[in-house]
Amino acid sequence: MSTDVFYDSDQAAKRVTLTGWVSRHGRFYGDDEHAARWDGCTHRQCDCGKAHERSRTMCDNCARKAREAKFEAMPFVEWDGVTPLSLFDDDRYFFSEDDLRDFCEAEEIAPDTLRLVVCEPQHARELDGNDYFCDLLPEDCTLDDMAPEIAEAFNKLNEVIKAYGKPLSWYPGKKRTRVELTSEAA
Repeated sequence: MSTDVFYDSDQAAKRVTLTGWVSRHGRFYGDDEHAARWDGCTHRQCDCGKAHERSRTMCDNCARKAREAKFEAMPFVEWDGVTPLSLFDDDRYFFSEDDLRDFCEAEEIAPDTLRLVVCEPQHARELDGNDYFCDLLPEDCTLDDMAPEIAEAFNKLNEVIKAYGKPLSWYPGKKRTRVELTSEAA
């Protein structure tokens, strides 16, 4: 047996009081104090005591020190004069001693102040035709089953990729180095 409850009836609704955390923007977070404070703040305090923007994990000075410590912790290797180099934590690459020299002259900095890392090669990876066409192949079938000519073409391509020894690109490695530039040839 259902009872009719009208809009203006005391049974339809009652007034309650909620408590919780509200950010300075007026957003309610219930018992989540951290979320409310995060939403409402613009700055945080670094472990060293200085202020920094909320989006950062530490102040500029501590971030610089952390980057320096990370660089210094990398193993040191002598540069072979051939492998490309990169600036640590940067997207600047050098493919020769001349590139380094030109950069140092343009930026008016000494070569021994550069934080250089030896780059590592990025080679082409083999392709798996079954993975590539997985959404098109019937369940429990392989490319060899459905299209042996295409499967053979993938095999031939993979042989070419295996035989190709040159890198497609370079990325910063995990070893630091130092370069003493020789004098330019006259």
